Amino acid sequence: MDIFFVTAFATALLLLAGALLARNIRYKALATINRWYGSVALCFCAILMICDLLAGSGVLHRIPVDIIIALISLSVLTNTFIDISDKKKIVVAMLVVSVLLSLYYILCAVRVYHPFEPRIAGRISSGLGIAWISVYTWAVGMRLWNIHALMQSGTVWTLLCMSVDSLYAMGLMTLIGLFAALSSSACASAVIFVLLVLMVAGQSVRIAYDSVFAVFQRHERRIVESMRISPVESAAVSPGQENMYKELYERIQTYFDEEKPFLNGNLTINDVVARVFSNKVYISRAIGQCTGRNFCQYVNYHRVMYAMECFRNNTELKVAELWPLCGFNTIVSFNMAFRLFMDENPSDWCRKEKIRLSKKRK
Repeated sequence: MDIFFVTAFATALLLLAGALLARNIRYKALATINRWYGSVALCFCAILMICDLLAGSGVLHRIPVDIIIALISLSVLTNTFIDISDKKKIVVAMLVVSVLLSLYYILCAVRVYHPFEPRIAGRISSGLGIAWISVYTWAVGMRLWNIHALMQSGTVWTLLCMSVDSLYAMGLMTLIGLFAALSSSACASAVIFVLLVLMVAGQSVRIAYDSVFAVFQRHERRIVESMRISPVESAAVSPGQENMYKELYERIQTYFDEEKPFLNGNLTINDVVARVFSNKVYISRAIGQCTGRNFCQYVNYHRVMYAMECFRNNTELKVAELWPLCGFNTIVSFNMAFRLFMDENPSDWCRKEKIRLSKKRK
């Protein structure tokens, strides 16, 4: 029964990994580095489970350790607290551990070694849990230390992503602690195993579709809809004031078109004040009266339009290469702004636009 149970989940994960890899290969130019690492980590998880099956009896006691290794990799990839350079190192380290553990299981299968006991499995999971908690605590500390960058990207969407990432991290820590405490019980190990597999699948879906939620996709769309830009309520102005705002807006638009200040990720309304010879109140009112947007929305709109222009000029650009080009500080804020203005993910838009341009050239 244990063998059938684990084989079914390993097969399901392997099929999911194959589907994600096939999608990445089909849209190679659009696949982000997270998607590639996520697909590979999921594939390694399935292979590791299969190797564990070959090692012998007591697989339910060992299998949570195998899943935790892959789950840490996937959690790192979806975690907004950890920088991409650090993500690479952690994920590669976890993949190396997966390879070594697979070799160990194969040697156990040919009776060179004996599989480790439940007590040892509990210690290993505890060690992995301490390592993950340490990395997570360090990452949160670094984000809070660099408070300036955090405030710049502190949109509602960024905070939502951080909240969901924290829930996943706390769930992982809780499951690791429960496994360490209940590793002697086969029934408890089976339940924890199922929960860990579900977390693995959930993290994989989040990576594959650049989503905040793995299951509640419709709820995520409703959140985006609630954040959608609505016209700013325009206060009644006299004809003279209306003309003044239009003239000021034309100066702002000319400045943005010619000098493209929005490419500066640290642009503030004070920088515009100095160039158009006005004050913050008038600039905000001029943009609101003429576009129905506030200053941040106006800047992000220009950034999204510039990103679309860059992709049309070079359809080989990846999403991970687009957002730094157009002035966004994080890929999270880029995805959020793109969805607000274009009503779809940047990856989906790039894929459709690439197909449209290729047909147009023919």
